[in-house]
Amino acid sequence: TAAERAAVCTRLGTADEPLAPALERLGAVPEADWPAAVERCARAVDSAWRALEADAAAELDRWAPAVARVAAYRRPWWPVLLAGAPLVALGAWCGLLVGGWLPVPPALRGWVELVWAWEQAP
Repeated sequence: TAAERAAVCTRLGTADEPLAPALERLGAVPEADWPAAVERCARAVDSAWRALEADAAAELDRWAPAVARVAAYRRPWWPVLLAGAPLVALGAWCGLLVGGWLPVPPALRGWVELVWAWEQAP
C-alpha cells in the first residue's frame, strides 16, 4: 500500500542523515585543508552507505515473512475450470453446428446459413 511504501522510504531515508552534514562541511573547507576534508567526507559517505546497507538488510528481514507468503500463494484452479468448461463446450457445440456435424436448431438456422454463405463467397 502507499502507507507501507512511505514507511519503507522513511526508514531507508534516515540512513543518509550523516551524509548531508559532511557534504555541507566539505563546501566550507579552506583550500589548504581540502585533502583531509575530502578524506573525512569519503569516510562519512562510506559509513552512511554501510548504514544504508544495514537498514536495507534489516528491512528485507522484516518483510521476509510477507514475501514468503506472497511467493507461496497459488491461485485456485476451480474458478477457471468452472467458467472455462461451459465456454469450451459452447465453442465445441458451435463448431460442430457450423461444420455440419450436428443438426442446426431452427432458431440458429439463419446465423449458420450466413456463415456457410460467407465461406462459399469468392
